[in-house]
Amino acid sequence: IRDRPSPTGVVVRQPAYLARVPATVQPAAVQQLTAGLRSGDPAVRARCIDVAADLLGEWQRAALRRPSYPLEPVPADQLEQGLIAALGDASWELRLRALDALQPVGLTRGLLAAAEACLDHESWAVRLLAVRLVARQGAAARDAIGRIARTDADDLVRDYAESFVEQWTIEPRP
Repeated sequence: IRDRPSPTGVVVRQPAYLARVPATVQPAAVQQLTAGLRSGDPAVRARCIDVAADLLGEWQRAALRRPSYPLEPVPADQLEQGLIAALGDASWELRLRALDALQPVGLTRGLLAAAEACLDHESWAVRLLAVRLVARQGAAARDAIGRIARTDADDLVRDYAESFVEQWTIEPRP
């Protein structure tokens, strides 16, 4: 984008670059993405987790309503399996990255089960983000989140889980 006036009258003098590069879903690119999800390099895996979650989320949103732009089919099963593997990774940093990347993505049974398993992880940060992700299921997550609110070793995680439980137990006004 170059020198386009904005509605406020400010002119962009330097080139502006979009933060998201369109991902290609051609077979070679998908193969590279799924290989990156299994890479031994944490930085490569982290980037691939973000791209896989973006593609999966976009595919899910397109399935709900027809977008105004054409979409290529994506290998949703492969992307989901890569993200499930990331949620079970030995590295707590990669688990955090996957939990965060999945925030805008609809959770399938497999993704939800993997996220719920993170509720018992040794790292408080993993458990905290797992609470946030699992709690998106609403009152259906009451048992899992309630257990964390009662028993988690970390005050922050317990308090955060309790905030969701309180939301689900507030009686509506007549």
